[in-house]
Amino acid sequence: MATSPWNIADAIEAELQSGEIVRWTGKPTFIPMLARQFIPLMIGFAFVGIGVQPVIPVAQSIWLGESAKDIWPALLSCLFVILGFASIAKAFLDAIATSRTAYAVTNRRVLIVCRLFHKRVLAFGPNGINAVETSENFDGSGTVVFRREISRDAEGDATIKLAFVGIADVATAAREIEKLRFSGQLTSDATDALANPTIKPFTY
Repeated sequence: MATSPWNIADAIEAELQSGEIVRWTGKPTFIPMLARQFIPLMIGFAFVGIGVQPVIPVAQSIWLGESAKDIWPALLSCLFVILGFASIAKAFLDAIATSRTAYAVTNRRVLIVCRLFHKRVLAFGPNGINAVETSENFDGSGTVVFRREISRDAEGDATIKLAFVGIADVATAAREIEKLRFSGQLTSDATDALANPTIKPFTY
């Protein structure tokens, strides 16, 4: 039985909750997404370039049936080559996944739905939006960052940006994200007011 073609509307519709209304939808594009992978790509190519140099002479000796020297350093270098290719492959897979990725802003959440080899859904409510930053091209396309996260490890802190990448209409997407964030602030203020009512004295 043939499966129906993938499209943005169906991908988002499948994730909606009862009463949830879609305000905006879009999708990423390949080149901007690949550009965001610049650092992993450069690291990957560097690892391959460094690791492949000791491997080539050993591989040539084995190919010619000669006695190979420095096998153990070559095997260690193979790890660099493998890690490098893995980094490059991941960067390209993330960019290729744009063909099956959908973005949406609803009256409740920001949604990113991706289904390349398996389905992955990221959802953020109004309180999960801690930054709205736009990078817009002359034709209105570009990227909207809606969340910044700090990743801490042994090498130090790194800032991770969650964004709608390479979308066609940056201004509309940013406006709907701001509305969603503001609605969360209003809800929070109303909750605080109920939890901590201000009692004013009577005036005679």
